[in-house]
Amino acid sequence: MWAYIFGAVCPRKGKGAGLVLPYCDTEAMQQHLAEISQAVDEGAHAVLILDQAGWHVTPKLKVPDNITLMFLPPRSPELNPVENVWQFLRDNWLSNRIFKDYDDIVAHCCAAWNKLVDQPWKIMSIGLREWAHRSGSPLVGIIGEQLLDDEAERGMQNWMAPSEIAGLLLMRRVPKAFPAYYERSGYRVLGVIIPDLDDVLRMETSKLPSRASTLLPLHLRPALLAGVAIVQRAGPEMLHMLRSHMMGENKARFGSAIDEILDCARQSRTSSQLHLI
Repeated sequence: MWAYIFGAVCPRKGKGAGLVLPYCDTEAMQQHLAEISQAVDEGAHAVLILDQAGWHVTPKLKVPDNITLMFLPPRSPELNPVENVWQFLRDNWLSNRIFKDYDDIVAHCCAAWNKLVDQPWKIMSIGLREWAHRSGSPLVGIIGEQLLDDEAERGMQNWMAPSEIAGLLLMRRVPKAFPAYYERSGYRVLGVIIPDLDDVLRMETSKLPSRASTLLPLHLRPALLAGVAIVQRAGPEMLHMLRSHMMGENKARFGSAIDEILDCARQSRTSSQLHLI
């Protein structure tokens, strides 16, 4: 018996649609297309990137009206952005496990996929390939850079100022007097969003940035820019999710900071609306 994860992600919205099925054939692919179709926003259209496996290209498939299939060149699966997702699932939640039986394998596959879908910021971060986002949809870091430029040069901002988001992402997640079971001294909020950032910061010998001083070494700036874009796109709910990953006084300070910033943003929008009236 076999277990296959059929999955598709939308890195722009941090959404995913997937099934765990016992077969990898045309019938299974048809079920997967139906699952993706119902996840597409009303009035939107999905472009699904696929390799040329037989169950992808068969004329027996009935492709839903809100999906267009885009096939990659032969023998080039590494071009598919979803390969990042499969590697992440294997490295973090599926590999090096001993499974009791077939049902346990299915349960682990379902749990891994559901855990990923519950972390939209993770999909936004890993669900990209540069070639697929070079035209029309820039890389996430470039989006963050544009957001900060728009704020600085044109006073433009969405639900929250990008510079405020950058400051929040550089706050500490754990107390400065680290608990004994924490080995790393570089924990920042940004590390919740960007995989492996904690390991990178742990090796930094220079003074690390903070909310008050957000200047980053050049090699770390793309991570911060990507984090700004991801939070800006996900909305205020993501800030509350990030707060849940913090400890002690840091958690309280972060909560107070986001409440104050969001209140100011709401008052600013209300004032602007009254002025327009």
